[in-house]
Amino acid sequence: MKRIACFFLLLASCAPAFAWNEPDSFRGIKWGTDIAALGTGWVETERDGSNAAYKRIGDQLNIGTAAIGPPAYVFYKGRFYAAIVTFRSLSNFQKIKDTVFSAYGPGVQYNRYIERFLWSGTTVTVLLTFDSLKMGSLYYQYGPIAKQREADSKEAGQMAVGDL
Repeated sequence: MKRIACFFLLLASCAPAFAWNEPDSFRGIKWGTDIAALGTGWVETERDGSNAAYKRIGDQLNIGTAAIGPPAYVFYKGRFYAAIVTFRSLSNFQKIKDTVFSAYGPGVQYNRYIERFLWSGTTVTVLLTFDSLKMGSLYYQYGPIAKQREADSKEAGQMAVGDL
């Protein structure tokens, strides 16, 4: 969970790169939705303080014809703010890349030799990655809650200074 938290801190600091159609939800769940409003059918898979990751029972394990692992739905203080999809193989990456490019445009690739594409808007950031180990990820983050999370983390760090 700490690795996920660090990654989302990085995403929160990204400035909007270009105009694009920011998603207001992931798989039908609007950003900011309270976990309690989703009812049954959810399993908590990880918790770290106010952060909790869930998977949805019976979730669709594909994007188009690309096979994916179970998506992780991440909540902060009970509110939905991030989604993480993982997958394997170059073939699945290409299919997901084509789908994401169709939905959001080409994204920003800062290094043409690294398969990392970023879409950064006023409220949502999306990152698609694929590495040399043939592992890929598609990350979504809702900025307003990520910023609240970052501010809470800074405040907690300042309060802990006396413990040094």
